[in-house]
Amino acid sequence: MKNSNLQDFYRRMQYLKNESKIWFLKSIIFDSSSFFLDKVKAAFILNKKFWTISKVRILNRCVISGRAKSVLRDFRLSWMEFKKFGSEGHLTGVQKWNF
Repeated sequence: MKNSNLQDFYRRMQYLKNESKIWFLKSIIFDSSSFFLDKVKAAFILNKKFWTISKVRILNRCVISGRAKSVLRDFRLSWMEFKKFGSEGHLTGVQKWNF
């Protein structure tokens, strides 16, 4: 679990660091006035160098458990951890339900 959180953190940081380069290469690829060879070179660089840090591969993971499914974006917690912390009253702005 810790390893998957570290991989996700690494991918986020690498994407943020190289975001301008990725957008520049994409603008070359989709520009109609660019030469064909320039488009091919840009696509090759984009596919070979930046495929591991693409935005699609970034997962929202729970900070505590490392779970990748059903994560609430606002709290970065899975629903199980959210339910646990919310019922204990540790989350600000979340009202406890007492039945």
